[in-house]
Amino acid sequence: MPGPRPHDDAGSGRLDDRRARVALVVAIVLLLGSTMFLGVTLWSQTRALETSVSVTEDIVDANVRTLGQVQREILRLRSIVGEEPVDRAELDLHRGFVGQRMREVSLPYQLQTLGSQELLDEAQELAEVWADDIEPAVSAIVVGTPDADPSRVALLLEGLELRFNDLASRAEINRKSNAGQANSATIEQLGDARRMLVGLGVVLAGSLVFSALAFLGWRRFDRQRADAGNRLVALNRDLRKLSLVASATDNMVVITDAQGRIEWVNDAFTRVTEFTVEESVGKEPGELLQGPDSDPAVVAEMAAALTAGDGFNVEILNYTRSGQPYWVAVEVQPVLDDAGAVTNFIAVERDITERKRDEEELRRAKESAEETAREKADFLASMSHEIRTPLNAVIGLTGMLLDTQLSSEQRHYAETARNSGNLLLGLINNVLNFSAMESGQLELESRPFDVRALLRDTIALFAEDAGARSLDLRWEVDEDVAPSLVGDETRIRQIIVNLIANGLKFTPTGSVVVRARALGAATDRQAVRFEVADTGIGIPSDRLARLFRPFSQVDASTSRKYGGTGLGLAICQQLATALGGAIDVDSEVGRGTTFSLDLDLEVSTASEVVMPSGDTVAALPPGQARSLRVLLVEDDPVNQLVAMHLLERLGHVTDVAGNGIEGIEALRRRSYDVVLMDVHMPEMDGLTATQLIREEWGPGAHPPIVALTANALEGDRERFLAAGMDGYISKPVRLEELATTLAGVGTTSAATREPEPESTRPSGPIDTAAFAALHGDEHTDLLGDLLLLFLDNARGLMRSLDEAVAARDAAQVAQIAHRLTGSSRYVAAEGFADTCRDLELSARRHDLDQAATTVADLHRQFDQIDEWARVEVFTSGR
Repeated sequence: MPGPRPHDDAGSGRLDDRRARVALVVAIVLLLGSTMFLGVTLWSQTRALETSVSVTEDIVDANVRTLGQVQREILRLRSIVGEEPVDRAELDLHRGFVGQRMREVSLPYQLQTLGSQELLDEAQELAEVWADDIEPAVSAIVVGTPDADPSRVALLLEGLELRFNDLASRAEINRKSNAGQANSATIEQLGDARRMLVGLGVVLAGSLVFSALAFLGWRRFDRQRADAGNRLVALNRDLRKLSLVASATDNMVVITDAQGRIEWVNDAFTRVTEFTVEESVGKEPGELLQGPDSDPAVVAEMAAALTAGDGFNVEILNYTRSGQPYWVAVEVQPVLDDAGAVTNFIAVERDITERKRDEEELRRAKESAEETAREKADFLASMSHEIRTPLNAVIGLTGMLLDTQLSSEQRHYAETARNSGNLLLGLINNVLNFSAMESGQLELESRPFDVRALLRDTIALFAEDAGARSLDLRWEVDEDVAPSLVGDETRIRQIIVNLIANGLKFTPTGSVVVRARALGAATDRQAVRFEVADTGIGIPSDRLARLFRPFSQVDASTSRKYGGTGLGLAICQQLATALGGAIDVDSEVGRGTTFSLDLDLEVSTASEVVMPSGDTVAALPPGQARSLRVLLVEDDPVNQLVAMHLLERLGHVTDVAGNGIEGIEALRRRSYDVVLMDVHMPEMDGLTATQLIREEWGPGAHPPIVALTANALEGDRERFLAAGMDGYISKPVRLEELATTLAGVGTTSAATREPEPESTRPSGPIDTAAFAALHGDEHTDLLGDLLLLFLDNARGLMRSLDEAVAARDAAQVAQIAHRLTGSSRYVAAEGFADTCRDLELSARRHDLDQAATTVADLHRQFDQIDEWARVEVFTSGR
């Protein structure tokens, strides 16, 4: 069938153009006509509004004149009343004028003149005053009534005139205000009308411009339509080329409609999925390809993106028609039309099955490596514990042996055994530290610390060894070093300890000096260099590079002569790197070695304490300020013997419990300054015992608990502290470390004095012997004064205690009981103090029924103390 001839299409196009032009002209005419009609209407309304405003102003002015006439007539009437003799005819005439004006003023339309309902009400009130009071009096004068009083009438008229004058003034104010507002509103309306006229003119001009542009646009669209036809032909050619490319690629290509249903797939898709084109078209890809192990979260993500018209990139497990799984990386992009609406989606799928298989093998290898690392850590922990337990006995018992009378040969053997034990301990510590850092388990903390205190305390650890060898061991800190810096004090101390030990080992005579120097001013941060300089044997320059290698010594002869594993300096370098710093060495054979640690640290204002520098330490650190009552909870008899010996050397009194259960029972029987708690014990381990102690005694009420364990892996200390322990000592226990730890926790001990055992308690309520031991030789005169204060204060507390028990306020009961415990200890009322402590524990457990019973016992004991004080102290004059 032949198609239409070209000239027929042209004629149809010209007819359409003529119709479009006619429609455009009609639209322009209608727009102009409506605009002119609106303009004329607005102009007419504006003129009418101006005329109405003028008429309103005339009416208001006339009404205002009425108010003035009322005033004038009242004044005239008053003048006539005051004449002698009174002209009655004229008086009667003006009386009528005033009455007429009064009636006019009180009419409702005067509201517009007066400006408010309030003034209108007042005007009507004045009219009533005139009609009721003044007009009858004026009429009496007109008719000549004997009792008429012209002077009174004059006063009444004067008052009426004054009130009308005030009324007129306020009405004038209202009128001007209202007139101004009305005038402003009118002007605004007129302005709006004029602006609307201007706007209509602008709209008209814009319409004309739009019409012209529309005509030009119509012509341009006609040309663009022809150009689009030509581009469409070229696009079809390009699409055919792209189709050939998509068919030839190994990647799967899928084109869907806007709803995600397949419209076209390439050959790679049919080859991989085993679905034909006919089987695929009209289906959603998920319908065909997803299976039991396809990730639902990824499927939901794809569905959400398609619904929103967005592209996405995902990886998903698909299945072929025969059920074989395969992994694909899917990239989907939307196709938009000129209006921005989605018309299609194009998906490119890449087979990544091989890559996924490699990733799975890598994951399994990683898990295997992690499992191996865990097994290694468990092995190290187990071996550490098993080795440290007998090593604790070796070092401890050889130390005890050296404290006895020995021959020179026996002392040499004992010292060799102890030195070998210490060497083995150092080896274990280095292996554990190196293993932790190699496995990436090293954890750093950041908190303020005092550089001067750090060096002072670190030097103290080596004071005995340096003094025994007559070595000068001292520390120095530049004045420019900030008083308080922020960093991992433990790791910095560990590096310095290693470097000092290294310096002492290779320095037969002379000195080891530890310095801290500022490399820059202390602002928010400060660069600090820690140096450990010795006067030892030195290191050849060609062997310095080997120093920081693991398991490496300068040479074999050094290792044989001085011992060591070669791990210490490697650990120092790893720690320095972890801290963000660097470690270096400078040495000369025969003159000594200087190791330097450079760190960039944050400056803190948490501590402003500055310790003096330049101290020389040649003895053990100061001992405990007082003897402590220590509870040792340890199951191993040898470890018990070693620990008790060390504690005895430090001057402390020790009780022993064989496990956690016995330790808790011991704490219930008496108070202790500190508890040394083994971790691994039968029946109840140390961690469980610590948790139960914290629960039973409550925060701050139990003595400090120090972990005493052979576990020394990275993280053990943090785990023990998190379980509620207050300190940590690793086995084998060394005297210096034990002294330092007890010095730290002893100052914060919850128990400052131990009551005597029940069997040695005196029969009376006051232990005078304990009082004498507590207060010294002056106790005789002091006892009466303290008892008097105690009894007076305790009476008030006992009353408050009764009220708290009645109110079942456990917190208040515990607080009062705690106060009574402390004050009763000062007067050696030990039985009363123990009962108060039991009451505090009951209250902390919220056992208020038991608390009520205990309070009754307290009252009984208090009465005994009161009676004893009157008989034994106040009456006897003791």
